[in-house]
Amino acid sequence: MVIPEPALSTGGTHTIFPGMNSGGDGLARLGEAVGPIGLLGAASFLMMILLTALGVREERRDRVFWLLMTGIAVLTQYVWWTLYSSYLDYLHTAKLGLALGFPVPTSWMLFGVWTSGACLCLLYVFGFRRFILNGDDEAAYEKLRAQAETPRAHPADGGST
Repeated sequence: MVIPEPALSTGGTHTIFPGMNSGGDGLARLGEAVGPIGLLGAASFLMMILLTALGVREERRDRVFWLLMTGIAVLTQYVWWTLYSSYLDYLHTAKLGLALGFPVPTSWMLFGVWTSGACLCLLYVFGFRRFILNGDDEAAYEKLRAQAETPRAHPADGGST
């Protein structure tokens, strides 16, 4: 049985959007955007790490915190560049390997990217008392809460504010 070649498999103008090409050589479609796409992905993952670090009070960002964040940043960059290079390899060779039941780039996306993010979640869970909310913060909160519950005299009742 011979299956006919799918429409636009060798490239062509999109049927609805005339300025858009469909199908064909993926590497040619990417053109000069290959480098900037790689850098944008790397910068996005790095920004995720840095924004997470901004969520921690400055005095709590000690050496251990930065070592953990650096380790997670190295992991995320490794995952990104492996994902991206495996995708570009596929575009160059048209040979697709399988890993864990999926094409290699897809496996990196499904398992690598989520594992990198899970590392940040684990840091939050296990480092919560050290980096986010420690005993001093909790005591300060309880003091503020107690002050807020204390009834205050209203100026209309002859009391002061």
